[in-house]
Parts: sequence; structure tokens; C-alpha cells
Amino acid sequence: SVMAKEPAEPRQCRSKRVAFTLAEVLITLGIIGIVAAITIPTLVKAYQRKVLKTRFLQSYNIASNAMLQTKQELGENLVSVYAVYDPSRGYYKSSEFVNTFLKYCNYTGNIMPNYYMSNYNNTKTYSTADNIGRDYPTPRYMLRNGSSIGTWINGYAIWVSIDTNGPTQKPNRYGYDIFMFKLSKNDALKPIKMTSYYEDEAAATESGVPWAGIQGSPCTKKSNQRGNGRGCSWYAFHDQNPDDASKGYWKSLDF
Repeated sequence: SVMAKEPAEPRQCRSKRVAFTLAEVLITLGIIGIVAAITIPTLVKAYQRKVLKTRFLQSYNIASNAMLQTKQELGENLVSVYAVYDPSRGYYKSSEFVNTFLKYCNYTGNIMPNYYMSNYNNTKTYSTADNIGRDYPTPRYMLRNGSSIGTWINGYAIWVSIDTNGPTQKPNRYGYDIFMFKLSKNDALKPIKMTSYYEDEAAATESGVPWAGIQGSPCTKKSNQRGNGRGCSWYAFHDQNPDDASKGYWKSLDF
């Protein structure tokens, strides 16, 4: 026997079955908004950290390659030859080294005005004009990739500072987009590593150490020294959190 077909459900009934009430729509939108509010800032920060890391590695490669080319043009033993001090002439060979190095960094010829930067834990802000004794970074020479660099000879050493995204781009902060390096005696550009730190410059001064703001090349959230971040380039290069070796450097950056 042939079974009889059930009568079709009225169209009006089908419409009611798939519809959402206004309350259901509002609840769903509220949930989406909460999830977005939690997720989007996390994604943005992860992206910012990735960009900063990429720019750091790119800038370090540019400076390292430029130093190799400088060595090929000027000869070996750059520190012993060019970091030479004379009481009457100062570091009289510095300009030859600086000009050659900047040439191989793809220097645009533009020098940015002095600008403000902050230390690693964002507790001190100062201008590149306040470069006491040239111990603080002054990366004002613009490069073709948008970064900026500074190099100088002081203390019988050759120093290099890099602002990986240039002075006009934030955060302009030690250990984030501003890093310092030192040329070793075998002409390699070495990231600087923290050796010690003081809670603040007053504590350093009380201990009788010179150059209180940069003493120990600090890189830690525990120090309010003005130069806190000077020793961050080593940790950034090795992707190691200076306050917790079990964590990565870049993923630990806060904003």
C-alpha cells in the first residue's frame, strides 16, 4: 500500500521556526562584543611585538653588514685605529670612520631633530639633546629603510645606536625600538648585555659609581635608571627575558 504524504507545513509556521527574537540577537551581539574586546587587543599587541622583532633583526643586519664593508675599506682593527684619543685633537679619526660607516648603512643624508625617548620600563623620559658625555643613544641619521642610526667614538670605544623604526614612529623606547651596540676588538658589532643595575640613579650615586644613569647597562623592570634599556640588545637578540630566563624577550614586552 502507498503511504499518504503528510500535509506540508504552512509557510507561516516555517518562518516562525527559524526566526530569532530581539533578545536573542542582542545577547549574541553582546557575546561577540565581549570576545572581540578580549581578543583584539591581544592580537594587536602580538602583531606589534612581531613587527618590533622583525625591525630589530633587519636593522642589526644592516648595521653589521655596514661594519663589514667599513672594515674592508678602512682596514682591520677599527677600534684600535679609530678610537684613538689625543689631548689636543680629541678623537681626531672619528669623522672618517663615522662617514664611511654611514655610507654603507645607506644613509639618506637627512639628520632628524632631537626627539624624546623613554627608558625600558617607561619611568624616565629624556631628549637626545640631553646626551651627557655621549653615553646615551642619538640615532638621528635617517636610513633608506625608515630606520635611523647613530655612531660615535667615546671612552676608547666605538658605539652604535639604532632606532629600528625611526624617530617619527612610536614607541621611541629603549629595548623596544631603540637599541645600543658596541664594536668589539675583532671588529664585530656586539649587542650590549646588562651586567648589573641599581634601583634608581640615587642608589647608584650613593654607591659612588660614575655615570649613575647607565651604570651596569641595565635592562630590567626593577630599575628606574635613566639608561635602563641600554643592555637590552643582547636579550632582544637572544630572545630572552632579562627578568625571567624561561620566557621570551619579545613576547614579554608590554604596551
